[in-house]
Amino acid sequence: MGGGRGGAISLICLLAGQLAVERLLNFNVPSNVIINMVGGLYLLVLLLRQGRIG
Repeated sequence: MGGGRGGAISLICLLAGQLAVERLLNFNVPSNVIINMVGGLYLLVLLLRQGRIG
């Protein structure tokens, strides 16, 4: 059904993001920290737009 293909694409994106952060931006931060931070900011934006906080 394409589940394997989606998993492969997400793995490639994750590895490319890790490479970009480490090599291009010279950060030594694991990619999961960046993913969690972006996800948390996105959640806050969604909550603020719906008027549930603030």
